[in-house]
Amino acid sequence: MRRAQRKAHIAESKARTEAEIRAVAGKMAHRPVAEVVQYLRESRGIAADPAFVQSLLAEGTRR
Repeated sequence: MRRAQRKAHIAESKARTEAEIRAVAGKMAHRPVAEVVQYLRESRGIAADPAFVQSLLAEGTRR
């Protein structure tokens, strides 16, 4: 039972982190990838993968 709760907690945490990255990438779509990654690291404490951020920025420009 405890293991299932932990897995659920980890999944929720990952989802919140991903949502935060998506929100920041959406707001900073006009900035270079390196600046977005740096902002996430410094202000939010999130070590985001630059390739993932790049895909989000590219996704935002297609819409």
